[in-house]
Amino acid sequence: MKHFIILVLCLSVVIGVHAQNPQYPGSDPYMYSGVHAGFKFGAGMAANNNYDVAPCAEYEMYYPVHHSFDIGFMVQYQEYSLYYQNISPYAPFSPGYQGVTLRDKADYVFLTPEINIPIPSRKIPYILNAYITAGVGYLLNGSETYHRWSYANNYPYNTNPSYDTATNTSANINNLVFRWGFGFTQHTPVYNHFRYFTLTEDFTFTGNLTGTAAANYSGRTAYSPNGLSAVYISLKIGYSFFRVRGH
Repeated sequence: MKHFIILVLCLSVVIGVHAQNPQYPGSDPYMYSGVHAGFKFGAGMAANNNYDVAPCAEYEMYYPVHHSFDIGFMVQYQEYSLYYQNISPYAPFSPGYQGVTLRDKADYVFLTPEINIPIPSRKIPYILNAYITAGVGYLLNGSETYHRWSYANNYPYNTNPSYDTATNTSANINNLVFRWGFGFTQHTPVYNHFRYFTLTEDFTFTGNLTGTAAANYSGRTAYSPNGLSAVYISLKIGYSFFRVRGH
């Protein structure tokens, strides 16, 4: 995970520096005074409780309302692939005599307003953009398994568990979740200065994904999670275009 984060940050810096090189024609301050739209596809990993790399995709559209920022929206698809584990590590009982695991896989679609900030300005035709978003996600599909066990009543032999159950808790996955995030997008021109390949580094923060991790869940133990939130870091590639004023 540490190496993935370093790779994302390095790509952002290197390509961002290239994107700010004003060696090309077309540095009209109103060059981007039109609708921007684009598609992106990629994958991401959770910085906490990660289980596997998960796919993501988005469509975005925004329009300049001021020389220093744009407003718009994103429609985003995100799969969450998470695994929580908390197992007793200490004596007098053998390691693992009590514990909980929670495997959660869920697909959400998000509708998120966006504020987009060109860096350093519109006068440079191939720019590094920063953006912030916040919005609500709607559950498309999901599966979840909750496993809890305790051998504490059978010490010192630990042969017959006090309980050992694996339960399908998919119905507990939240239908609505709130997420906010920020990111950076670099544009590389492919046609007439108005068509671009894009590379995006996306950082999102999502609230609790499941009722199984709630404080009032009936199957809760001392080892259950206090919420199952997700911090996701994603890398996306895409294609975008600008409908420029006067074109």
